[in-house]
Amino acid sequence: MSKKSTLLFLLAFAIVLGAFCAHGLKNWVSIEKIESFKTGVLYHLIMTLALMLVRFSSGFDASHLSAFRLVFYGLVMFSGSIYLLVFNAIFQLPINAFLGPITPIGGVLMIAGWSMLGWSYFKKGE
Repeated sequence: MSKKSTLLFLLAFAIVLGAFCAHGLKNWVSIEKIESFKTGVLYHLIMTLALMLVRFSSGFDASHLSAFRLVFYGLVMFSGSIYLLVFNAIFQLPINAFLGPITPIGGVLMIAGWSMLGWSYFKKGE
């Protein structure tokens, strides 16, 4: 799968999950869980669009790839763990203790990736 198609599918998945949150979750979980899910979708959408903007810009090169990957994996960990925690409220699997710490680790990876990318462009004078 190409990098473009991966990001485009990631964007489509965010839209599907947003629609599911707006229409499918209200009968299954609390308002608090729906708000958490919305946060996951919001970050999912923003990070995917930002990754697309950076990845397909003319200034992107191999030196930016590790920062890009940090943001990508941070996004998967952050939003993915939120989604799973909300779904766990429905299915009652014993995974909360495992997933709870994953969310902030994902957030730290996103911050680190964007900081690395910013530093890279700063050093280039861009």
